[in-house]
Amino acid sequence: MSKFHYILTCILSALLITSCGREALDYNKEELIEAGEGQLSFSQFNVNVATQARNTRAVDMNNYTVTLYDATNKAINTWTYKDIPQVLNLTAGKYYISVISHEMKQLDTVPYYAGKSNEFEIKVGEITEIEPIICTLGVIEVKVSFEDKLVSYMNNPQSTTVEILLDKNVIYKYSGVTDCPPIYIAPDKGETTIITAIFNSTIDGSLETTTTTRDLVAGDSFQLDYSIKVVDTDGTIADLGTMSPTLRIISQGIIKYWPKNLDDIVEEVIPEGGDEDKLPYIEGDGFNIAKEQIIPDGGMICKVNINAPYGIAHLKVRIDSPTLTPAILSSVGLAAEFNLAYPGSLEEGLKGLKFPVGDEVIGATKLIFDISQFTGLIPPFDKGVEHSHKFILMLEDVNGNGVTKTLTLVSSRK
Repeated sequence: MSKFHYILTCILSALLITSCGREALDYNKEELIEAGEGQLSFSQFNVNVATQARNTRAVDMNNYTVTLYDATNKAINTWTYKDIPQVLNLTAGKYYISVISHEMKQLDTVPYYAGKSNEFEIKVGEITEIEPIICTLGVIEVKVSFEDKLVSYMNNPQSTTVEILLDKNVIYKYSGVTDCPPIYIAPDKGETTIITAIFNSTIDGSLETTTTTRDLVAGDSFQLDYSIKVVDTDGTIADLGTMSPTLRIISQGIIKYWPKNLDDIVEEVIPEGGDEDKLPYIEGDGFNIAKEQIIPDGGMICKVNINAPYGIAHLKVRIDSPTLTPAILSSVGLAAEFNLAYPGSLEEGLKGLKFPVGDEVIGATKLIFDISQFTGLIPPFDKGVEHSHKFILMLEDVNGNGVTKTLTLVSSRK
């Protein structure tokens, strides 16, 4: 009998609790209706971060900032992810939620992630569930690496630099080849952001400069993988056993797209304007441009091959000479620095010296820079004193890839 009373008591208690719960629910709903409000439930809400290495690197989202906005983009409430409420009463209307990892910086050493929900509606007396949000990379990642073979050719690897430029201003400089952490750059407000990388290193005794430029958007990973190829005098890729090899720096400036959702981890790779053998390069015609060229009495034939398979955009020349002064250069229609693609007031003088200019340069894939006529003029100006005369050639193609080579001429040693 006592067992029967115990079971009956449990049943009645359960019914009483259920009845009270329904009364409370009905009361809350009435209260919401009276206030013109509904409820936003976070019970199903979570944040996922889509990274290229999501299987190998945990992302701590506890301190991510979660902000609720109304339809006028006014912030209604802000929490850290770990402190979001279970339920929230809101005036009926349309809202959305944004999530950010931290405040975006122009330059940072940690990635910035951001995500946003679709717009949702709070209805009077109803409960709305907020769906999960996916956060993606909201900045541009830049990574730099160096092939071991390239490092072996460097005279001093730790003096190697890669400058990262934004709008032609250096915002970061990598020094050395061992400590190259990724950096993260805030994108411009426009459609694309132009980022340029300038590599400088002394390779096999010669200063090498390579320029790589890309148009990037938020979510791009700009990966600069520097390597080296041995190139024969005709510009073809050669083996180390080649009789007269020169070296060419290859910048594999590839772009990897960060996934926009958790199921899309496939990387799309855009090569640097084409295959590596289509990058611009400068080579001596029958000689190694990296080595000093001794001018014999009476001068010499001296031609440099300019190659840009995708077309030349700029071909700049800077003359660094102790005796070919600006006054002397001006007397023969030259200046200490000029651009053969856009010669300006020097056009007639350059044409008179048989240099290609303007439309002959822009878009051309091959040119010959011939300074044979200068080699006979230099020794008289040196007056028996040994001087080095540097012709610094700066080539850039239509894809923004660049290379710089220095031709050094030395008067005959007496």
